[in-house]
Amino acid sequence: MSSQEISFQSTAAADRDLIFAIIEGHRELLAHYDAALSVSAKLDSGPEFDAAEEISCQRNHALAEHGNVLIRSTPTTIAGVIALTRYVGSLQEWDLPDDDAWYRTFLEALADAIDGITMAQRLGQDGN
Repeated sequence: MSSQEISFQSTAAADRDLIFAIIEGHRELLAHYDAALSVSAKLDSGPEFDAAEEISCQRNHALAEHGNVLIRSTPTTIAGVIALTRYVGSLQEWDLPDDDAWYRTFLEALADAIDGITMAQRLGQDGN
């Protein structure tokens, strides 16, 4: 398989699997949170610091909520399973939900995704 064919397949998978948008959303929220933290880190206590801290807290909350969506999402393609696994594996511990058992939820969602993809492939082969 040529690299052009692989690239086309990855693009096609991204068009069919919403997990890529969920990953990108998390990546953007993480960048916004990091940017807010870098601003407040440069400030001393006072009204500007308090305002920057408030923004950091809001962005952290949005990131945490999306983190819960991320770990509960079920990819619909093998490319999505791979992308989600690699993305979550690349995150720092503090970029993931505070729940100590988040990984169970994540692994169950991945197993369900693989199960569903396998079933769809079997049905597609049986239907031919």
